[in-house]
Formats: sequence, structure tokens, C-alpha cells
Amino acid sequence: MSTRILDDLGPLATSALDDAEQQLGVRLPADYRAFMLQHNGGRPESDRFDISWQASQAAAAAGKGSLLSWFFSIYEEREENLLVANRVDFRGRLPSGTVAIGRDPGGNLLLLRTTGSRVGEVLYWLREMEAEEGTTPTEDNVGFVADSFDDFLANRLH
Repeated sequence: MSTRILDDLGPLATSALDDAEQQLGVRLPADYRAFMLQHNGGRPESDRFDISWQASQAAAAAGKGSLLSWFFSIYEEREENLLVANRVDFRGRLPSGTVAIGRDPGGNLLLLRTTGSRVGEVLYWLREMEAEEGTTPTEDNVGFVADSFDDFLANRLH
């Protein structure tokens, strides 16, 4: 990992991460688990990243990049909390098989794919174009960022 993480809450106990996975109903990819065990969230020193949108996505007009304000943590407070973000704030609003792991200054999210053939992908969720309330979220407002969390930290942040 070449990105320096500032203001983290790490290290995180394995039991706390296991409990969080159980509460979320997912198994997090190994590289993200390692990050959480070492850092438990935090702010990346380099915070800019690029987003790849498919031509068919209306979100493609939203831009080609963003800034990462914070990686969510597992702790008792509500703010920037991985469990609160996924179980309360964005429950039912994110595409199936994804978990919110961070946010940008505008409230858009960095997602991690936790199921399917592309487990581990890092994605960008554009809040302004999310599915209408009461409808099933799709990936129409989701752009591609990196093949894995390690790839995101090592090669995508600048």
C-alpha cells in the first residue's frame, strides 16, 4: 500500500471486524480486511481518484473524478461509521452486493463489491442520481474505480 492514511482509528481487533461482517451479512475481501485491521478507516493523504463511466450511463455527465474525504471506521460514534452508513443511512439505497466504505465531500460514496464474479471491485456511487425511493437500486449511478482495494490504494489515488 503506497497511500499514507491519516487520522485512522486502528488497529482494529479481528473480533470487531468479524462482528461487523456478521451484522452486514457479508464477507469483506481480504485486502480491505487487512486495511481495516491496520487502520480502521481514516483519511488518505492523496485523495483524488478517477471514475470510469459507461457511455450508456446518464451519470457519465457527472464527471471523471472525485475526492475521497474519509474511509468509514468501526467504532461507537455515529459519524463516519461503517455499520451506520450501511445499516441505517444508506440501507436499501445501494446496489445489491455492495458495501459503502467511504465518502467524498458531496456525500457520494465509495463502494466495495462483496458478491459475484467481480468481488473486491471499488466503485463510485453518485448520490444525486440514485434510484427513486421505493425502487430497487441499480448500477446506473455507479462508476468503476479499481479492480481491488489494494489497487485503489496503490495506483488510483493521486
